[in-house]
Amino acid sequence: MTTHYQLSDKQEYRVKKLEMGKYEMDTWYTSPYPEEYARLPKIYVCEYCLKYMKTSVITRRHAVRHRN
Repeated sequence: MTTHYQLSDKQEYRVKKLEMGKYEMDTWYTSPYPEEYARLPKIYVCEYCLKYMKTSVITRRHAVRHRN
């Protein structure tokens, strides 16, 4: 049986959860986030512009710009 993927060293640092607005999702695959984000257990994504951030506080402050 052949495998159609190859595990890499970076997969040990993958984001496990992603929060977008009021939704929290488990991730299935790795994504090419910068290492400082990939080491976090959860990242926060703006539901309006898809910018990713490290904390919920930063995300809430950022979202205010889109609501005005």
